[in-house]
Amino acid sequence: MKRFLVLVPWLAAAQSFHVAPQWPSFTKELPRLEQVTGVAVDAKNRVFVAHRHKKMPIVVFDGATGKFLYSFGADFLPNPHGLSVDAQGNLWIPDIETHQVNKVSPEGKVLMTLGERGKPGNDATHFDRPTQAAVAPNGDIYVSDGYGNFRVAQFTAQGKFIRAWGQKGSGPSEFEIPHAVAIDRQGLLYISDRGNSRVQIFDARGKYLREWKNLAALGRPWALAFAPNGNIFLVDGGDAAHGGATRSRVIHLDAAGKVLGEFGRAGFQPGEFDWAHDLAVGPDGAVYVGDVHDGKRIQKFTAKK
Repeated sequence: MKRFLVLVPWLAAAQSFHVAPQWPSFTKELPRLEQVTGVAVDAKNRVFVAHRHKKMPIVVFDGATGKFLYSFGADFLPNPHGLSVDAQGNLWIPDIETHQVNKVSPEGKVLMTLGERGKPGNDATHFDRPTQAAVAPNGDIYVSDGYGNFRVAQFTAQGKFIRAWGQKGSGPSEFEIPHAVAIDRQGLLYISDRGNSRVQIFDARGKYLREWKNLAALGRPWALAFAPNGNIFLVDGGDAAHGGATRSRVIHLDAAGKVLGEFGRAGFQPGEFDWAHDLAVGPDGAVYVGDVHDGKRIQKFTAKK
């Protein structure tokens, strides 16, 4: 099996990431994946994958073995997009068809829902195709809202609206598809502003702090995730008028945004991506990357010095 290493030869001390062969495993019940739109990993090393499958929209694998464990969501998730796990192990799952954000137990029980089902909007109680949600250390909920509203919305842990910021544009606090949100240990927000080829960083109240914008280094940031050591993995899903292709890889950065290395490229072979759409980092440091276009798969990468 072909393997792909970090493509930064001058960083001799950087980690190399190798695709895990034959991960995950499939069954008669789940013979393959459809377009993967989200991935998250919990503290028990369960890998939750959102894909465009009407009967099994969320499928769960064992991170260590790749064994398929169970599925859920057919009754309330017609088109899930982006996943995250909070400190209590609950999942946060937006749906771009219902215009809602769902707080869900690991077994699939709905615990809270934000937004009005089937009704897009731009106010305290509505979203327009939200792309991801994440929970800060203090419990506040942040939603990248997303394909329709070009904003970030903030809520209390109980779901009460606090504030929203952003509009369509390319200036500070403006967005061209805020596609994903990640939160560091200090509660700072990192928003992948996909169409503007940058990551914008905000404090907990939505104050613009800085941005990472270097097309050569970052490409089109589609999603990002923090590793247990505080480093960041970012998906460059490619361009093609923001739709993907031409370039697809994962970039490894430190907390200051310095590029440590990268792996992958556009393609369909093991270790390659076709519109890499979302990624997550497991408690053991393994990186999981999902393809949304014709790739229709999730791949696991492990690090070697």
